[in-house]
Amino acid sequence: MSEVTDVVLPVLQKIQAEISSMRASLNEVRVTQVEQSEKLDDLSRYFTVMFGHVSRHEIDIDEIRKRLKAVEAKLSPPPEAV
Repeated sequence: MSEVTDVVLPVLQKIQAEISSMRASLNEVRVTQVEQSEKLDDLSRYFTVMFGHVSRHEIDIDEIRKRLKAVEAKLSPPPEAV
């Protein structure tokens, strides 16, 4: 081999090895990103359901308050405290 090849070839092989290592790392990052995205989707669905239940309960409480006020309006006022 020529002197240029003797000098350049090891450098190119090192660059190729580093690129290969970076690709492997990038693939690991992609796998982790997919896993995290799936977990976030699950969490998002959980919060959507949870907030739906909370909203429904708030509506139920509001309805109970309205009914309580209607019942209190029909009752005679409580006796005055002594």
